Amino acid sequence: MPLEFERYDPEENRWTDRGEVKPDGFEVIIYLKSGGTTEMLSLECLPDDSQSSIKRQELGDKSFVKPGRMQVLHPEKDPVEIARLGRGDSFVTTIQVIEKDSEPTRYRFTHR
Repeated sequence: MPLEFERYDPEENRWTDRGEVKPDGFEVIIYLKSGGTTEMLSLECLPDDSQSSIKRQELGDKSFVKPGRMQVLHPEKDPVEIARLGRGDSFVTTIQVIEKDSEPTRYRFTHR
């Protein structure tokens, strides 16, 4: 089963599907922190499907992200695991995705 992620839509008062990471898969979400710095969430579902891992990594001043363009990433620090999810576990955080959101939005990650 995959690691699924959803975005909360306050206007509709419901969670909407945003994607999934299949076993042995990997996905990245790049977002803004308050103060204008950029961070990256790395989402990984283990090959045996037993757990999923969510890691946060701060990107450096030389990083840039422009919709529809190549992304140049210069990590400042090593990634830090912020959640390890087993079957049925969820993790919710608030982020501001650069390409999609104008306001910070809640995201929920669930290992199915």
